[in-house]
Amino acid sequence: MEKRTDPYDGKTQTLQEMIQKYQGVYSKSEVESYFQSECTVVVAPKSKAGYVTPAAPSSVAPEMEGLRAWLKQEGYEKYLTQVQHWCEENGAVMLEEVQENWDDILPELKDLSPEVPKKEEKASKPSFAVAGLEEWLEEIDLEEYLEDVLEWCEEHHVVRLKEIQVKWEGILQDLKLKTAKEQLPGKKVSVRVLVGKWQGTYMALVLNVTDAGIRIKHLEDDFEETLPLDALGGGKYLLEPVDSDEEEEMEVKDLLRKGRLSVATGDGAGLELRWVKLGYAVDQVLPKPGQRDLHPGDVILWINGMSLLALDEDTVTDRFSEAFGDHVPLVAGKLSELMKHPMEKIQKEVQSLVASKSGVISQMLVFRRAFETPSISSFEDFVDNVTHTRLAAPFYIVAAGSKPKQGVAIARNLTTSEKTDWFPSDDFYLCQCNTDRWRPDDPEDPRRTAAEALLGRLGREEATAMGLFAVVSAYPVHNPHTAYTAVMSAATGELHAYVREASCPVDPYASVVLDRRYCLKKDPGVLISI
Repeated sequence: MEKRTDPYDGKTQTLQEMIQKYQGVYSKSEVESYFQSECTVVVAPKSKAGYVTPAAPSSVAPEMEGLRAWLKQEGYEKYLTQVQHWCEENGAVMLEEVQENWDDILPELKDLSPEVPKKEEKASKPSFAVAGLEEWLEEIDLEEYLEDVLEWCEEHHVVRLKEIQVKWEGILQDLKLKTAKEQLPGKKVSVRVLVGKWQGTYMALVLNVTDAGIRIKHLEDDFEETLPLDALGGGKYLLEPVDSDEEEEMEVKDLLRKGRLSVATGDGAGLELRWVKLGYAVDQVLPKPGQRDLHPGDVILWINGMSLLALDEDTVTDRFSEAFGDHVPLVAGKLSELMKHPMEKIQKEVQSLVASKSGVISQMLVFRRAFETPSISSFEDFVDNVTHTRLAAPFYIVAAGSKPKQGVAIARNLTTSEKTDWFPSDDFYLCQCNTDRWRPDDPEDPRRTAAEALLGRLGREEATAMGLFAVVSAYPVHNPHTAYTAVMSAATGELHAYVREASCPVDPYASVVLDRRYCLKKDPGVLISI
């Protein structure tokens, strides 16, 4: 099985092992991409003929640092050569890899030599001990650290309990640093702030661990900071790794809830809010007017038709201000729990929750609400708003901006766009009728075909208000079902609208296309060459 060396920590692993290592930090597809593009392939040595040469039983690879000493300590020094062969065949380059895979290596050694002694039968080595240490650690409720403390004492040649107690703060600091360096880099953690203004819990990603402390990035707003080691463990912070299995226990939809905002004259909403990537975090709820559906630690993700997800601080402020009012609907959830999940998943579940029970907006009000929304400051904002407003029925939206090339045709379904066509960069018009633009015209309704042919004949220079009026007045663009015709300019504000009276042309063959929908014909005919 192929193994590659991870440039992050120098360990050589299979893809499956790497997926397991980064579980809960990166997705499976991200790890697969990283494995293929950034990890170094472990290549076995080749012979002159170019094929891989198996290691001969008697050959000895360069000795791995620390391997001989560790095997001697474990009572297996005589099998150094066989272990080196295993390392060479499996791409192991560090002692830690041998130790992690020892239970798999040992049976192979037994196959090579039946005389290999069982581990429990090896010569016992006097264990390091400090009189009274175990009892003292039990008194301070830290007995689970006995082996780590003994290891530290042996390394620093400390043999008396009193000396350990005198140096305890330094020992504890060393143990925290050792544990953190081994277990935390790249992991999601839950950080609980115990004292100070920012009391509460938030999610973070551990970037690295140094003697200065633990460098983390807040998942809620990407803020980076270093937590001093002496502030951990109850001093100021409690930090716990987030188990990836634990993350899957509660689905996003189970973390969301609908509610109402309470606003009172003179008291407002009584909320202390803070911008985060998911919307507005609730840091404090005052007694007046009180909030039945909001609590400290919550985040408001949606309010009164306005999503607050994945927006910059100014946009969230504008949207919340516009939506603000007594008894307006909202969607909220526990910030620390929601931050364990991908933004895309949260957005989807919020949209589903809102759509499941909330009402829809009439087509007549879609544009009015968009024009009255302060946070919509550009043509692109307008298009995004009318694309995602939930509707009572599907329809086409054709809109133009005041700048060149600002034009769009949107085929709307009930929740979003089926297809959005932007103004083409290589032409001067975009035409939409009652047929989806990605489908050919209905033979019974060839208006788009006719309009596009006339626009092409008209040309860019003649595409004035008068020229466009001529196009929309030609049969069959203008037909017996045409109620009115309007020509307008978003750039100048110019608007011309006329109530129309229409009839079939005297000679249908004189029209741009032969139409079979509105007028009787003597024969079926064909499309006229234009």
